[in-house]
Amino acid sequence: MTWVFVRLKARLLVHGTRRSLNSKWAKFAFVVSVLASILAAAIGFLLATQLGGGFDPATRHRFIVLGTCFVIYGWWFGPLVYGGVDETIDPARLALLPLTRRQIRSGQIAAGFVGQGSFVVVVWMFGAVVGLTTGVVSFLLVTLNAIAVLLTAVIGSRALSTTLARLSRSRRGGDAAAFIAVIGGAMLFAGFQAVRFVDERLLDSMTNALRWTPAGLGGEAFELASQGRVGPALMRTAVVIALGLCAGWWWSRSLDRLMVEPSRTDVAHAGVGGSVDGTRLAIFDGARRRLPRTAVGAAVAREMVYLVRSPGRRAALLAGTVLGFVYVAFVVVRDQSRDPGLVLFAPIAMVFSLQYSSNQLGVDPSSFWLEIVTAPPGRARWAGRQLLGMIAVLLPVICSATLLAAWTGGWAEWLIVVIAMSGAAMTMVGVGSLMSPVWVTPVPDSGNPFASRSSMSGAGCSAGLLGIAYMLLSAVVLVPAELAMYRAVRSDSIALAAVVAVATLGVNLGIWRWSTVVASQRLERQELSVLSKLDARLNA
Repeated sequence: MTWVFVRLKARLLVHGTRRSLNSKWAKFAFVVSVLASILAAAIGFLLATQLGGGFDPATRHRFIVLGTCFVIYGWWFGPLVYGGVDETIDPARLALLPLTRRQIRSGQIAAGFVGQGSFVVVVWMFGAVVGLTTGVVSFLLVTLNAIAVLLTAVIGSRALSTTLARLSRSRRGGDAAAFIAVIGGAMLFAGFQAVRFVDERLLDSMTNALRWTPAGLGGEAFELASQGRVGPALMRTAVVIALGLCAGWWWSRSLDRLMVEPSRTDVAHAGVGGSVDGTRLAIFDGARRRLPRTAVGAAVAREMVYLVRSPGRRAALLAGTVLGFVYVAFVVVRDQSRDPGLVLFAPIAMVFSLQYSSNQLGVDPSSFWLEIVTAPPGRARWAGRQLLGMIAVLLPVICSATLLAAWTGGWAEWLIVVIAMSGAAMTMVGVGSLMSPVWVTPVPDSGNPFASRSSMSGAGCSAGLLGIAYMLLSAVVLVPAELAMYRAVRSDSIALAAVVAVATLGVNLGIWRWSTVVASQRLERQELSVLSKLDARLNA
């Protein structure tokens, strides 16, 4: 049965890749990802084989401890950085099958080793076994520790994903799960960004701190095993095994509950008061009652409901905001100063949220066919999507600018960023509406924001290229306005700064109106093409 899970995971990856290879950019991205995995595996293997004598003792100890921590903690939190926890095979789909708990757990563990990232890490461990083996005893100890590290990494990852998936079945639990996932992913992302600031002293400090964690003790077990010190090596390996057993117990407990507990996201909070007689519609309740009772107003109201009730939307906004601020922080701290001008770097924070302005039709793709059937007015098809795009790019920027202004005292610069970014966001969502039919990639608004995204593999290259294009677009419409207002304020020309601000908002408003009108006219002719990209069944 374990082999069946392995084959199932491999088949899911193959079919997911085939469905995503619907453009030359997706094919290019797939080739690049495969080559990158092979290159990473080869480099890691060669470095690991040199651990026996290719490094001085201090460098060797540092490399082994940090490398083992990277394998375990990276396997736990790494998927959070690039779009959700990989649950490998959704256990809820197995609830009705005549499988024992042991078969499900062993099958999911085995399936966890199928994939490009898993392949890279396993090759690294083979290299460690080759490089650290000095005899029969060391071979047995190193192999035992390598197996313990790999199992702890994959079981811990399964425990985390199952726990977050279970939490996300309720609204409050979904918010808690999103917070845990985003914080874990942000910490790992911050660690990657911190590499540029690393020196030997910092590496030694990190090693001394991490060597007392279970993963760090697993790294020291490798070193002691290579020296033939049986007792100390086994004691540290026992700590890694204990961590894996604790993670396995928690995973087993969460998995049992996940397979029997019903989702509460749509039940406990489904009721919304209001009649449907045309005078009081549920969608226009609360703060939405001031919106016009038109198709455009309903589209905006729908997006407001999604933002409040959808765990996926809230998790995406939280992730984009936190990761964006982390990225901005590492950009501005290089100077180690409190120059108010650093606030002008805040727009960099939108880099992780660009898909919501550039890939507007890809958000919540399952409902697109309803628009084809009901044929709402053109502007109504873009209003809600443009609202989400505006919020997605403005929220990270304003949060980052506020924190930077509080740190540097640059509140005048904060106002400049807000004005310039408000205008740039209008242009970005307008042009995004024009380009979305061409670049559309499905981004399901799942009730579980941590579900597997394997079906979207291959789209990263086009998304990355589009992200670069949008960064260039934002630079064209944002940087000149920021610099002009900044220089006017620094020279005490407040009137000139006001003129630049008004002109900036006017130009961007004009671009938004023109692009939205054109996008509304074109979408009707392109909707079947868009639907074929959003629904893989049409290409089957």
